[in-house]
Amino acid sequence: MGLSRDSYRHPSAPSALNQELLQRIVQTAHERRRWGYRMIHDVLRPQYPSINHKRVYRLYSQPGLAMRKRKMTCRAFMTGAQKHNIKHILIQSGKPTQNADVESFNETFRDEGLDENWFESPA
Repeated sequence: MGLSRDSYRHPSAPSALNQELLQRIVQTAHERRRWGYRMIHDVLRPQYPSINHKRVYRLYSQPGLAMRKRKMTCRAFMTGAQKHNIKHILIQSGKPTQNADVESFNETFRDEGLDENWFESPA
């Protein structure tokens, strides 16, 4: 089988550090819903210098945080825009920085200004 008797009889228990990290990861993920495991790793690294991104990803995946999806998908956005007669205008092809300042503001406003609990539905 390739498994030692000792490993079979005495399964490894999660370390205290992993349990503490898991709690901090879950707490941070719920506070900052748009952050993925890499951003959480960057925030936790000053307090836990010995952790790497692979460990954070493994712990981040355990409670199912890696499977979170945004509530407002592209299809829902387009349906809502059509329903309210809003014209969706895309930036010109080949000019990715055409709208960079507005996108930067929108991202900062969503992250720092809006609280997800203020709205019960996207409408």
